[in-house]
Amino acid sequence: LAVIARAKKTKSLPIEQELSDQIKQLYGLLDCSSLGDRGVEIASDLLYTHPALAVELVQECVGKDGSEDRLDLAFASLSFKALLEKGEGAAGMDSTQQTLRAKIKDPKVQKFMDTISLFFGDYTAARVIAEVEKWEKPSDRIFALRSWTVTNAKRNDAAAVVEYALSTILKTTTYTANAKVYKELALPLVYIPDHEQVRAIIGRLDGLKGTIESAGPTVEFVKLQAKLAEAEARYDKQATSDRLENLFFEVDALTEPATKLAALAVLARALKVVDPDKQFEPHGGIHSAVIGGWKIVVDEILTKTADHYEAVRPAIRALAQSDTKIALEVLAKLNTAPNREAALVYFVQAVAGDPATDATFAAIDEAYGKLTSISKRAEATRVALRGLLRQKRDLGAFLPKIIALRKWVKDIPSAEEKCQALCMYS
Repeated sequence: LAVIARAKKTKSLPIEQELSDQIKQLYGLLDCSSLGDRGVEIASDLLYTHPALAVELVQECVGKDGSEDRLDLAFASLSFKALLEKGEGAAGMDSTQQTLRAKIKDPKVQKFMDTISLFFGDYTAARVIAEVEKWEKPSDRIFALRSWTVTNAKRNDAAAVVEYALSTILKTTTYTANAKVYKELALPLVYIPDHEQVRAIIGRLDGLKGTIESAGPTVEFVKLQAKLAEAEARYDKQATSDRLENLFFEVDALTEPATKLAALAVLARALKVVDPDKQFEPHGGIHSAVIGGWKIVVDEILTKTADHYEAVRPAIRALAQSDTKIALEVLAKLNTAPNREAALVYFVQAVAGDPATDATFAAIDEAYGKLTSISKRAEATRVALRGLLRQKRDLGAFLPKIIALRKWVKDIPSAEEKCQALCMYS
């Protein structure tokens, strides 16, 4: 009933008094002390329509037998969920989130939630910079700034945060940023409207290239270079081509197969984004070289590695994002049925999280059709719907295809999870 009420609330539908009364009546019959972590899950559904009951349930389930730390973490989890729903425009979540935040006693958890609010709240770049300047530790400031850029990459004022973060890193001798940090700071570059600002920031990052590459991890460095190429493609195709060609030579020199496969997959995706018509191909054959390198590394991994799934998993997302057909061909070669099925579910998750196209639904459908395990089919259904739901505002043209996925819900053995899946359609 709480799941149904939540679905109605998120769709701005009225909550019948009868439904509300039934929830309160059933809550009164619960033996909260026996629910444990299950109580927190129920509270996350009650949060939408009966926040006071949600708070009480967490206190009863976690507070009496658990430590104060566990109670703080439970409240933090619910507070974070309320914050996300507030960002989606859910009514009443602002006061609910503040109430939950006030229940947290540990100063460290409080600060963490305040940090989270920076990147999920509607803070301008100037306000974020002003807030983090009050913090004593540069490492905390850098963490908050990079997290903000990940969450707010499309904001027009993101360049100010990127510039401030880079300056903070360079001034902080006690902090060493790795390639992942720089990659996250670079995410807004493909959206910043001022190309001269983008060019200047890329110039700063190129000046640090050797340092960033040495810090690693290798795949994160490749992702950074791919993102810079994507940003450059908006104003200088030749610079993009040169960057990706140099990147290919660096990737081709890698000796560890799993790392090389993941890096090649990232490079392939970047080429798909910046050169969909393959205009770079006549000038060096980079598209063919990447696909050829891919196939060689896959054969090496499948020949020399016992656990195919763990070896291929780091590359599945990038493989799926660059060429779903080749990705499925690779997954079909994994050595055991459990490995293949685990990889197919991860593939579905990756594809569903990307901007939807007709090819997206075709790839999801093909992967689902290859699954034989009921539990994996159920898992694939959940991750597909969850991924698509995150981009629901852009899915109007694909509504018939989304509705068609309802036939998969019958494979979900858990009644509650089946109900939650169906409620996504409400």
